[in-house]
Amino acid sequence: MRQSATITPEEVKAYGQFCAKHHVFLDGQWGVDNANFVRDYFLTTWQQDLTEANLAAALPLIRPYLKFKTEAEVKLDKASDGMTEKETQIFNAWVQRQRLMQPLDGEQGIENAENIISWVREKNFDFSSKSFDLALSNIINNGHYGHAQLHWKPVEVKKQEREVSDTEIATYRSRAEGVVVRTPSGLVINGKTEKVQSIVVNGADGKIDWKATYQKRELAASGRM
Repeated sequence: MRQSATITPEEVKAYGQFCAKHHVFLDGQWGVDNANFVRDYFLTTWQQDLTEANLAAALPLIRPYLKFKTEAEVKLDKASDGMTEKETQIFNAWVQRQRLMQPLDGEQGIENAENIISWVREKNFDFSSKSFDLALSNIINNGHYGHAQLHWKPVEVKKQEREVSDTEIATYRSRAEGVVVRTPSGLVINGKTEKVQSIVVNGADGKIDWKATYQKRELAASGRM
C-alpha cells in the first residue's frame, strides 16, 4: 500500500530515472500525458509507491498507455546532451535557413539534426553556424558513417516552370527522333540511322532523359562515339 496520499519528491526522482532508462517522454505534452497517467495509476489503480522496483514491475501493464521516444529521438538526445540553451537556439535558427527537413517535420528532420550535431561534436567544434555549415558541406560530400542520410524538403515547382520543362522535353524528344546518319552527299543511311535511334538514356526516375538521349544520338551520328 502507498505510504503517502500524494506523489513525493523521492517518487518524482524515481520516475525521472525510469523515464531516462526506458526512453519515456518526460517533457512536452506527451511528457505531461505520461506523468498524469502514471500518477493516477499508482495513486488510484495500483495504490503502490512509485519506486524503481514497482515501476519496473508495472511497465508491461502501463507500456501501451505511455509515449516512448523513437530511436532517432534517443540518438538526438545523446548528440545534443550538454548543449546550452543559446547553442540550441543557434542551431534552430541555422536549420530554419536550410532546405533540410527539420525536427518539427518529423522523424526525418530529427535524423538530420542528430546527423549534423553529432558531426560537430565528433570534431570537437563549437556549436556555431559556421560549424553547422562545415558539417552540412562535409556530410553532403563525404557522407557520415553510421548515420542516416540527409533528408531534404521537396522543391515546389511552379506551374509555369512545369510547362516550360514540358516544352523543353518535347523539343529535345523531337530533336532526338530526328537524328539521322547521312553520307557525305546527304543521303540517309538507314541501317546506321536505326542503330543511332536505338540509343536511349534513362534518367534517375527511370524515364527517358530526352536531352541526354538527343546529345548521345548526335555524337553517335557524327561518329564521335
